[in-house]
Amino acid sequence: MLGELRQAPPKGVRLSTLALFVDPLPEAHRVSAERAFEGPNLRGTLDARVLSLGLGSALGRLPEAIHRYFEGPTPFASRSGKLAGELAVLRMALTRLPQPLPTRAMHTLAERLRVVMESPDFDVAAPEERLAIFAGALQLFQEFRSPAFRTWLDDSAPVRSIYHRLLDELSAGNSVRDLDSPKLRHVLGLYDLTFHLWFAFLSDYTGDQAAIRTSVCRPFARALDRLLGPPAPRRRARAKSRRIGILAFHISTTGHYSPGRMTQSLALGLLAVRARHDIEHLSCYSILTAEPEARQELEAAGARVFEIPKDRGLEYLAERARADELDLLIYDLFLGPSMALAARRLAPIQVYFSSGFAQPMTPGLDAYLLVDNHAPASELEIDEDRAIVIPMPISRRFLSPEVSTTSVEAARLALRLPAGSFVFGNFSRFEKFGAEFIRCAAEILELNPAAVLLLCGRGDRGPSGEAFRELGVADRTRLLGQIDPHVYGQLLDGFLDSHPLCGGLSPLEAQAKGVPVVFMSSPGVRAIEKQRDPALIASSEAEYVRLAGRLASDGAWLSERKSVARAVADRCTNLERPADSFLGEAFRRESAGVI
Repeated sequence: MLGELRQAPPKGVRLSTLALFVDPLPEAHRVSAERAFEGPNLRGTLDARVLSLGLGSALGRLPEAIHRYFEGPTPFASRSGKLAGELAVLRMALTRLPQPLPTRAMHTLAERLRVVMESPDFDVAAPEERLAIFAGALQLFQEFRSPAFRTWLDDSAPVRSIYHRLLDELSAGNSVRDLDSPKLRHVLGLYDLTFHLWFAFLSDYTGDQAAIRTSVCRPFARALDRLLGPPAPRRRARAKSRRIGILAFHISTTGHYSPGRMTQSLALGLLAVRARHDIEHLSCYSILTAEPEARQELEAAGARVFEIPKDRGLEYLAERARADELDLLIYDLFLGPSMALAARRLAPIQVYFSSGFAQPMTPGLDAYLLVDNHAPASELEIDEDRAIVIPMPISRRFLSPEVSTTSVEAARLALRLPAGSFVFGNFSRFEKFGAEFIRCAAEILELNPAAVLLLCGRGDRGPSGEAFRELGVADRTRLLGQIDPHVYGQLLDGFLDSHPLCGGLSPLEAQAKGVPVVFMSSPGVRAIEKQRDPALIASSEAEYVRLAGRLASDGAWLSERKSVARAVADRCTNLERPADSFLGEAFRRESAGVI
């Protein structure tokens, strides 16, 4: 049941939401593993409960132990089931380490898993064994987001072949009518985990999205079509007293879930203009939980909010949406559960709202709602008639909420910044901090003696730290995990946008606080330049370094750029304009038979 996803994970265990769709560890073994991590002796727990499972006898020898295990004499077929369980236990164990796994160990783990999945023995194993091992390996990536797993994509044919074959096997046979069937859940989980492996390493925004559509989305769309069969007949939308809905993966405006803030802002804009478009009501449906604060804000503005009861699943949302007789339904994320509901056709007009990935290829989607910082529809392989482009909707309270001076000063003390420091920073995913970005950042530090660099976010910090050490500037960097960007953002003097793949909401959050953003332009991200200060857009690494240096050395110019930064952010906070544009275009095109 999807309701199970809404329950809190075991104490001390950070289980990914996606990981729970395909769980290779039997329930009894999972409970035993969870209990193993409740004791105070973490090192003893690891030695006794994880490393002794064939993965090694001491944490320091983990890389060699993994190598020996995968190269061992025991026939693969007789230990593949055990390996699936061990991967799940290993994932739980590694989340409890006080320090990240060494980069060398993570590279060894990723490489040995790839070797296993490319072996002839794996190819002839039973489908359920291959699914469990493949999903377990992908869950390890999803948990740690280590660049070590990039090797899986450097030569992606074996991984892609496993994914395609498993999709074909899981979707073979009779179709399913129950959206909560185990067969469909496995397909959804397999798609989500594989998608995130590819998406995490985007570097060429348009080119890599095309590769994801080909390698991941189209095979999934075909599997959905085989599993679910034809969608419900499509009726016409009402001309008056229209009913619209938003199907969100998670109604949330806090923490690090940025798509939730985008969807919430869109919903608030739609509610503000509903009288102008003769909207009877707006319903918001959440696959996961609806956070109390976000729910209260929506209901206060006039929305109805529904979430899945703990004993129900996707079928509940499908029944709820059908009972509401919607005219238009917006899906807010590319994840499998949302796409399965879209394939069932729950409204005459079904629109996908992109929050980073432009076109998931799912059957049942009539139009694509793109914000104007995306690449043009033609570059994203979207028919112009099916693309509705709007200004980016984001509530100002999400960009720069009030924070206490006490928390800001506590953060400053924790960073141990030298007196007179000029603090550059970036809050993103560490996968985005590649070699080009690190090279530029290191040169900026070398040329500006007072500069300090603060990088924060999800993912494996080890490779970035090693790169800065090799470049001789590690003592002037602060690499942290996930933090409150609105607290730490108050410490920044300048924001170094990542490249070749730039930031999404983080640069806007910085600009709303008056922090100038240095941006590297490239063909795939040109459209986002409208959300940047023109004076801080670089076309080369040398110019990027020069602009950052001027911020750190020219106080008058820095003051000017701070004012421009706030003005740029302010342009994105008008919620009514994008809502008006979207509703007008969607209903006009539907009545004209365009979508």
